[in-house]
Amino acid sequence: MSVNAKENDYTCKTCKYWDDDGCFCMHNGMNAWSEDTCDNWTDPDEVEPTEDEKRANAGCDEAHRIMVEGRERL
Repeated sequence: MSVNAKENDYTCKTCKYWDDDGCFCMHNGMNAWSEDTCDNWTDPDEVEPTEDEKRANAGCDEAHRIMVEGRERL
């Protein structure tokens, strides 16, 4: 597999938020080209966590936010 083939796996066309019929990104709420990319790219095969898993991870998520942003929220 070439380097370009791997890079093409991370395009809007392969994102789970991509609407192929309307060439529309359901996450960003804007039209895009299928070859475009964004920071919000999400693996279409990734399984969404359950509500129980989200609650179990809430403490870790908050600790990470504090580490990155600091204690005070803007």
